[in-house]
Amino acid sequence: MLIPALAQCLPRIVTLSIVCDEEFINDVVAALRAGPAPRLKVFKFYGYQHEPRPSTKMKVLPLDLFSGEAPLLRVLQMDACQFPEVPVPAFASVRELIRVADRRAEENYYCCVQLHPERFFISCPALEQLLVNANTFNLTRSSWDACPPPSVTKLLDLTVIVVDCDECTAVVVRTFAHPGMLRMEVETEDVNTATARLMIATLDDSDALHLDLVGDEYELNCVVLDAVRRRRRTFVHSEDEEISDMNPEEPLVPAFTHVARRFTRLSVSDSAYAWNHLLLLFPEEPLASVQTLKLRLTKASFADFEPARKLALPALTHIKLAAEKGTGTKTVDADDLLYFVESFLDLPEGRTLQLALKNVQVSGDTDLISDHFECDSD
Repeated sequence: MLIPALAQCLPRIVTLSIVCDEEFINDVVAALRAGPAPRLKVFKFYGYQHEPRPSTKMKVLPLDLFSGEAPLLRVLQMDACQFPEVPVPAFASVRELIRVADRRAEENYYCCVQLHPERFFISCPALEQLLVNANTFNLTRSSWDACPPPSVTKLLDLTVIVVDCDECTAVVVRTFAHPGMLRMEVETEDVNTATARLMIATLDDSDALHLDLVGDEYELNCVVLDAVRRRRRTFVHSEDEEISDMNPEEPLVPAFTHVARRFTRLSVSDSAYAWNHLLLLFPEEPLASVQTLKLRLTKASFADFEPARKLALPALTHIKLAAEKGTGTKTVDADDLLYFVESFLDLPEGRTLQLALKNVQVSGDTDLISDHFECDSD
């Protein structure tokens, strides 16, 4: 009863998410061919299988899906079926595509077993945002060389999630990355120098770079931005176990050392994990051009950890303390702030810094910091 009802409702559906058993996929596809979907904006289609399925049995989408008409369709996740070699007219307006090839996902999940990435652009010529979720899946066997050159696509946003093979991650980035891309994010338990170099190289036209590092004991977010903070290149490293005793940044060191002198602004969360991994990113190379350091405060205290060494910032002129969004106003004791300057930073002798406060107030004996700061609240 549900499948015939689906066919009847197509003219009224705005968001459609279908999860079904593999044996019903043909019937569902037949219902989706019953007529146009003039109001459809989001379409997600995936299912379950009882036994491992050879890639040759993965059903290819028909060309007359939604009778070729879904003019408002913008978001598509298609894992139950394969894209055909010729355009699916109903996908002509799709802006965001999600493809899951993660065999570790929920048991018996009917994920795609072949990506055929070149077909994404055949059916979705307006594609701007692509998310590829893959693990224990060898992406290097996919037909990346058949994809159109990055310069002729409209892709502005790329996310690659839980790819555990260096070559797999790099091949996706190499295929799609271009300087005009607004956002690239790689989220993985492993990192690699090749991917980092490829991503950062797309910002070579920006003389100055900004670096944001936010982390806790389970996840690190390392973000490189261009000078106007419009284009983002993000490395997300997640672990089931605490990462405090490991160095997930080590493979990134060569890529970051290469551009160390281009960083002019640095933003770091007030966790020991974020700060210590910042030091690991730049083991020897000083951040010689950083003029502004922003500390994103969640707890307003630095006294609970001691850095492995001081960070050399010879050009630093400004420090900004800003309460993390949603945490309210923070109060920092003058003693704490003095401890941070003297224990965390390697500055030229006698350097006076401009101190800016956002949703932060300094308490205690402010005379303690008068030799180091000129204060300016905003």
